[in-house]
Amino acid sequence: MIVKNPIWDVLDSSKLEEYMACPRRAFYRYILGWRKEQKSYHLTFGSAWHALMEHLLITGYRDMPGAIEAFEKVYWLETTEQEDAENDPKNLQNAIKAAVAYVQKYNIEDVGCKVLFTEVAGSVPLTSEYNIHFKIDSILQDQYERIFSLEHKTASSLGRQFIDKWILAIQPNAYNHALYSIFPQEQVYGVYINGTAFFKKKPPEFIRVPVRRDIEMLNAWYVNIVDWVESYFTDIEKLMQSDEDAHTLSCFKQNTTACTDYFGCQYHDFCIAWANPLQHIDQVPLGYIVEHWDPRKQIEDSAKYIISGNTITAVRPKVEEVKPQSFVD
Repeated sequence: MIVKNPIWDVLDSSKLEEYMACPRRAFYRYILGWRKEQKSYHLTFGSAWHALMEHLLITGYRDMPGAIEAFEKVYWLETTEQEDAENDPKNLQNAIKAAVAYVQKYNIEDVGCKVLFTEVAGSVPLTSEYNIHFKIDSILQDQYERIFSLEHKTASSLGRQFIDKWILAIQPNAYNHALYSIFPQEQVYGVYINGTAFFKKKPPEFIRVPVRRDIEMLNAWYVNIVDWVESYFTDIEKLMQSDEDAHTLSCFKQNTTACTDYFGCQYHDFCIAWANPLQHIDQVPLGYIVEHWDPRKQIEDSAKYIISGNTITAVRPKVEEVKPQSFVD
């Protein structure tokens, strides 16, 4: 019999997007907490790139050596020299090249912008019972006093597929929701997805995808997300009433069009072999570990500011941290 875990009630964009893509995949990842033991190299590289971009932002693009050091500090914690060589173009050498090219592209465009906050965690209400948790990479103000978020993403291509997937996505629109909750409506300019693509045989490419919502369109997003949240909790209620002796599991249904997402679903073999996965949950499969994702842990691990209600509070001021500067000529 499965026992309810309170962490199931903690929502963020990753959990909801996984549920929307395939409820059964969300069941394995977020209900059972199963994930492959080997950590994703792409996740490690992305975290290191975030550290580099944050340092560039808070120093007004003035300290490239410090930005590279910030990248390496994260990167080498979980990367070997062999992995670095094998994962071209996402490696240290290309990260340095991309950082230099990024500054050359944006140091003029960003003149007049001011970094207000980086690494901002918190939650905003979705319903009277549930919040959505998040961590925003950065909050800036431009020369017209408009407030926006710059969210760093790495990719292998910046084509239409990359652009279109962000416009209606949960993550950036949750950030829009948060910005409207703490800043005057007329000042909120939205979210930019700050994309960088890495290639083996050509220079990196950059794009900033605007994700903006006026109040009416944000309400449309909100209604859609609340419907998915209600579906998710309905599945949890069904799960708690499910019988492991039943022939099939009648909740957290499979979306068989999502099996090839992310280079192939890591739970695909389970869906092929098990009609009712509740009959197999007592033993974690070989090569997998149990790790229940808790977005609130971001506050403990890396957040520097917390959004609570309609205020932002510093939680981790660091004496070694460079004071944020404006981008000037």
